[in-house]
Amino acid sequence: TTLDCSSHTIQSWPVLPNGLRLFICASDSLTMLPALPPSLRGLNCYYNMLTTLPTLPDSLATLQCYNNQLTSLPALPDSLGYLYACWNRLTVMPALPRKMYWLACNENQLTDFPALPDSLKYFDPDDNLLTSLPALPNGLINLECFNNQLTTLPSLPQSLRVLNADSNM
Repeated sequence: TTLDCSSHTIQSWPVLPNGLRLFICASDSLTMLPALPPSLRGLNCYYNMLTTLPTLPDSLATLQCYNNQLTSLPALPDSLGYLYACWNRLTVMPALPRKMYWLACNENQLTDFPALPDSLKYFDPDDNLLTSLPALPNGLINLECFNNQLTTLPSLPQSLRVLNADSNM
């Protein structure tokens, strides 16, 4: 089941239905989300005014929470593979799930980063305040780390096809 209430002026949402698999509430005026059902696989809550997210269900595979006012994220479930958390006010990232393959967190205020999972293929932490990056996984294909305060890079994996590290210190 999918619930799409995008591009409305909804400011709050009541209880979500059981069995919901995808909740799309993009480009609304939401300041908070209700409790998320345990069946949820995808949450697209971008372009809102959210400052926090509720506890994420263990079933969640994709999270698109970009362009909000988030300063932190809740614990990320082990099932999460795709996280798009750009254009927020994040200062810290929680531990990353082992299955994560895609992570975009550019244009935040991150100063440090947790260990990256071996499954990660795409990593975009550009436009933050990072002075170093964690060890890069062997299978990483794309790294966008420009506009930070990096003076060195970790060892680059042979799998890397795209590297953009300009405009650092």
